[in-house]
Amino acid sequence: MEEWKKSEVVKIISEGCVKPVYQPIVSLRDGSVHGYEALSRITSKDASMNIAQLFEYAAQLGYLWDIEKICRTKALKNAICKPKGTKLFINVDGIVLRDSKFQTGFTKEKLDKYALKITDIVFELTERSDFDNHDLLREIMKHYTDQGYEVALDDLGAGYSGLNRLQAVKPNYVKIDYELVHDIHKDKSKKSLVRMLARHCSDMEYMLVAEGIETEEELKCLINLGVNYGQGYYLGRPKDTFEKVDKAIVKQICELQKKKTGQKNKVGSIGKMGTVLYPSCSIEHAYQIFSQNEQLQYVGIVDCKCRFYGIINRETIMMKGSDDTNMKRPVEEIMNTQILTIDADKSIKAAIGKLMYRDERTFYDPIAILKKDRYYGIASVRELVIAIGKEL
Repeated sequence: MEEWKKSEVVKIISEGCVKPVYQPIVSLRDGSVHGYEALSRITSKDASMNIAQLFEYAAQLGYLWDIEKICRTKALKNAICKPKGTKLFINVDGIVLRDSKFQTGFTKEKLDKYALKITDIVFELTERSDFDNHDLLREIMKHYTDQGYEVALDDLGAGYSGLNRLQAVKPNYVKIDYELVHDIHKDKSKKSLVRMLARHCSDMEYMLVAEGIETEEELKCLINLGVNYGQGYYLGRPKDTFEKVDKAIVKQICELQKKKTGQKNKVGSIGKMGTVLYPSCSIEHAYQIFSQNEQLQYVGIVDCKCRFYGIINRETIMMKGSDDTNMKRPVEEIMNTQILTIDADKSIKAAIGKLMYRDERTFYDPIAILKKDRYYGIASVRELVIAIGKEL
């Protein structure tokens, strides 16, 4: 590394030349501020690097915890002024846990000093972490959840590795990468992927946050797709103080939600995305998923564009998975493709009507719900009957 980079990093750390700014994370149900992400900015006028480069160079030089400690201290100190009941999202590079200088309990000490609570804090695992190392990811999650903190998995993108990371851990929040959000209203593939994530997070009780919302059209699309929270310049820019959301935007969110509630009598409102697998996934992988979740009865099989192929059920996979000769075979060889499908925008009454054409052997099989030929979720016969009963 060039000597000037080292000198600049050392100077920024020694002089504490960083400051926190706070960007609101907004509920897409009522426009209220759920929390603020604490970001850092370099204050030195002579600095030739940005904050991302500062962390990168600091990690290379062995100063990662030194800069993390400064940023976290300043973010927590100023959080005394945050609105009551809101969360503070703090970015953390998981690699810092392996820094010899890392101090366990440092954050709790600062919380006590500034009269903040553990329940106020969400640690946001940033993209700088080696997320493809699932053992490290689980170690980081355990470190913070064992202390009572909530955790957010940041920058979840469209790739298969991202879905693997999500399946490897159980975060409280999942943040969608900016690339998936940008111009989402113009991109059918992005909409399909985010819809799938929204359904999955709902079923798993994770909160889904869309980052990088910059336009009204993106906001409207994300609300319609069922995303819980939003963040971005359209909702509020990072500021030195804890800013409220513009009243006009709050009103807009509420009106969009009111319009969306008119879709509750549609079959899509009761379908559950649940766990999904690709056709090429091994029977062994599916067997492990069912073994870890005794309540899981069905898994949808989809491709990378969320096109529906079929389902596998618990009975089939547990029987096949107990035979070593089957373990490496793909699930597409044993999935059930003869599944009744219905569009998510059809009425619940229409779904009940389709059941009447089934024979006795398949009457109680689930129904696969599609939206514009993309997988949307699964609904059981029991769920359909309960839903129709509520309408009567």
